[in-house]
Amino acid sequence: MYKSWLVYSCYLEYVDIGLCSGQFTIALNLFIQLERSEICSDSYSFSAALSACGSLCLGQPGKLIHSKIVKFGVGCSIVVSNSLIDMYGTCGSAEESTRVFNNMMEKDTISWNSVIATNARNGRLDHAFDFLRQMPEPDIVSFTEVISGVAQFGNIEDAVDMLSRMPTPNSSSWNSIITGYVNRSRAKEVLNFFENMHLSNVLMDQFTFSSILSGIANIAAITWGRLIHCCTVKYGVNETVVVGTALIDLYCKCGQMKEAETLFESLPVKNLITWNTIISGYAHNGNSDEVIRLFEQLKLMKDLQPDGITFVNVLAAWDVSKAEKMIYEQGFENCGLVWKALLGASVTCGDLKIAEVAAAKVIELEGDNEFVYVLMSNMYVSA
Repeated sequence: MYKSWLVYSCYLEYVDIGLCSGQFTIALNLFIQLERSEICSDSYSFSAALSACGSLCLGQPGKLIHSKIVKFGVGCSIVVSNSLIDMYGTCGSAEESTRVFNNMMEKDTISWNSVIATNARNGRLDHAFDFLRQMPEPDIVSFTEVISGVAQFGNIEDAVDMLSRMPTPNSSSWNSIITGYVNRSRAKEVLNFFENMHLSNVLMDQFTFSSILSGIANIAAITWGRLIHCCTVKYGVNETVVVGTALIDLYCKCGQMKEAETLFESLPVKNLITWNTIISGYAHNGNSDEVIRLFEQLKLMKDLQPDGITFVNVLAAWDVSKAEKMIYEQGFENCGLVWKALLGASVTCGDLKIAEVAAAKVIELEGDNEFVYVLMSNMYVSA
């Protein structure tokens, strides 16, 4: 009995480590090992597994875990039910998420906020508003989730109006509006809203600045970009991964590769998105030597490895005739995204032979694809 409990405690500790470090696949695999052992799962382990499924958008495994929860009779746990609501919502199953909420005997604030978030993030704004009105004591999180949903799927002016009527909006509430403007490519409104945020003495965080920088980068407004860069230094967030990557993206899109490189080299911590951003910047600014140098450097790293996005950026800097060989050499032969990129490049260059190879691979990996047939049809007409 003692041995079983000791093993179980170790499993929970490792699952915790996996979730906290963002290694959700590892956490989920540990849960599967736990299920195969003689030790029964409990509310905590089920919640951790559901969290991993949600983060990885694995709806089907999440449903299987749900069935086990029902089998073991822990579905009445508020913690488990809240995890189910969040998992289904993250995986795009808002109806199932709402069904779990409606079947709960007891609900806490997290339950209400989770079902509001689920419906708001999946564009079911009427349902989100209904739950907000029914909630006994809505808090800042409740209103912020609805504002974010309206800013993304509804009339953004309505979201601004809701924000103005909130008693104590926080930075997340304001960030939702900024993100909405950025996603709609309304850069001018982003800057005006940022100015109002500053005048209202709202504490700005790294997500505020990364969203604003994204909007500015889309219009290559280098003067505004440098001004916001100064603000990030003032607020002490310029060296965070999120803001640092956004600044690199800004300078790349404005053609200021020297500044982008300086920022990249000075960042204390870089993730794969940071690497892909600088590689993409060099590729689109025509410096293929730097693209290859950084790509080779990334391949040698222990904690990071190139992905399909990396290869698409590298492909943009290579001669198409060499790309097919490189796909196999780098182990991307089963990545549909990479073959699509090669197909597009082949069409642009008029290389029918490579285009036919790439088209066949896309269909093999993803099935019949209208995108492929249209491109190849146009190419055959041209030939």
